[in-house]
Amino acid sequence: MKMNIIAIGFCLACLAGCSTFSEMGARLNDRIDSLFTENEQENYVPVVYPAELARYPADHNSFNQPFPGPGQ
Repeated sequence: MKMNIIAIGFCLACLAGCSTFSEMGARLNDRIDSLFTENEQENYVPVVYPAELARYPADHNSFNQPFPGPGQ
């Protein structure tokens, strides 16, 4: 009987440890994703296609003005 209680306690401790480890892994993945998103936003370079240049003919000769972003 005592071995059954020890075995059950050991299983519960292992499950609690796995749950904690899984939660920490999920939080770490969320943090890594947010850092990648911040890095992408800082280094974002808009892609301008020829059709967009035709819509803004005065802007494509001026390199001082940034290109309009997506949805603008």
